[in-house]
Amino acid sequence: MKRLQEELDNVVGLNRMVEEKDLPKLTYLVMVIKESLRLRSVGPLLIPHESTEDIIVKGYHIPSKSRIMVNAWALGRDPNALPDNAEEFLPKRFKDTNIDLRGHDFQLLPFGSGRRGCPGMHLGLTTIRLVLGQLLHCFDRNAFKHRDLYQNVDPLYLKWAHRKKVISKELVGWNPDIICLQEVDRYYDLLKVMEKAGYAGSYKRRTGDYADGCAMFWKADKFRLLEGESIEFKALGLRDNVAQLSVFEIRLLLSRAQILAEKWGNIPVVLAGDFNSTPQSAIYKFLASSELNIMLYDRKELSGQRTCDPAQVLGLEKELRNPLYLMDRILKTCWTREAIKVATGDPDCQLLTHPLKLNSSYAALKGSTRTRDLNGEPLATSYHSKFLGTVDYLWYSDGVVPIRVLDTLPFNTLKRTGGLPCKKLGSDHLALVSEFAFKRGAKEGSATNIATVSAAATSSSREDNKST
Repeated sequence: MKRLQEELDNVVGLNRMVEEKDLPKLTYLVMVIKESLRLRSVGPLLIPHESTEDIIVKGYHIPSKSRIMVNAWALGRDPNALPDNAEEFLPKRFKDTNIDLRGHDFQLLPFGSGRRGCPGMHLGLTTIRLVLGQLLHCFDRNAFKHRDLYQNVDPLYLKWAHRKKVISKELVGWNPDIICLQEVDRYYDLLKVMEKAGYAGSYKRRTGDYADGCAMFWKADKFRLLEGESIEFKALGLRDNVAQLSVFEIRLLLSRAQILAEKWGNIPVVLAGDFNSTPQSAIYKFLASSELNIMLYDRKELSGQRTCDPAQVLGLEKELRNPLYLMDRILKTCWTREAIKVATGDPDCQLLTHPLKLNSSYAALKGSTRTRDLNGEPLATSYHSKFLGTVDYLWYSDGVVPIRVLDTLPFNTLKRTGGLPCKKLGSDHLALVSEFAFKRGAKEGSATNIATVSAAATSSSREDNKST
């Protein structure tokens, strides 16, 4: 279905419905329909016929007045006619072939054949293509893909029509200078709204079998994009490994951010996104302190989402000098040499570092105990059936200072919603908003200016991706 939806997005776009004029360009849609009718014909035995006289077909004697049925179901699964797996759904089998739906080929007879074929075939095919194309084009695949996360959410609030309205209203309402979004699968819908509000944007779709990605918007009259860079972690073998991805992804992300910052004169860096890590986690500690001894932590507990118990922090620094203790830690924490190499870049290096001095904008400013934890972070930035807690952050480096932040909903108020999204919030994450002032410094052209940064998520995909 992903390939078909990509074709629909490319041919039709995301700003209108599929129309009849689009049908000749939707070649993969035709292949999907053919394959669907081959495997699941509306009439598997077609319409019964009656012989008007005695006949012989392939040596078989058929008496007059016999009731004759054509087993289209069996013909469509004939391994002699279909060299590929006949029981498997493979639309591509019809690519570059002359097999059509008019009954000229015995392996595809959903409408019969010859003079006794269905007279409504052409109208039916046009209707099927148009209706199926419209349904799949409008289907909000991400929210419903993870329906188990939103068991307490009204299905109405999962529909993109509702979420688009409230997300757009919230984004424009906060009037931020820069917006960082992730889990975005309807970028062009949002782009149209944001362009009307004076924003420019960029988008990077995730690799693999995913429909969402990262998006950034910025006020076109205040900012000019000097350079953009995207990182595809699939090329590094991290596609489905969340535990390794959390460490290595952040390490690589921070390294690239530092390189770009130095390239443009050590400019300040703001790092925003869903890091899939709680404030009690090793990942949070790594970001805040710039280093992490990975051997002190269970590799499966780095994000802190499985447990926030400090007792899960393992070992003592001085004991790491003991070879026997080190081997025991490797076995207990699942840190193989290969895993260490992926995390740090060197199988013999256990101390993970990053070059940026980062601080959390929310932790830097005092907030209410109704909304903040002991670290100063929000008590919760995401809420669904399987998680209620904080995984989103706005980090900043030297050169800027947070002036104020938008406090999140009080914990009890959030719990009363039963889960996100809801009537007034279109995402399963709360928006984080911060105002930053540029520090006065010795560098030429420095001055005190204000820029607002907003970070939020707009979809329900649970996989990892970052915006910076």
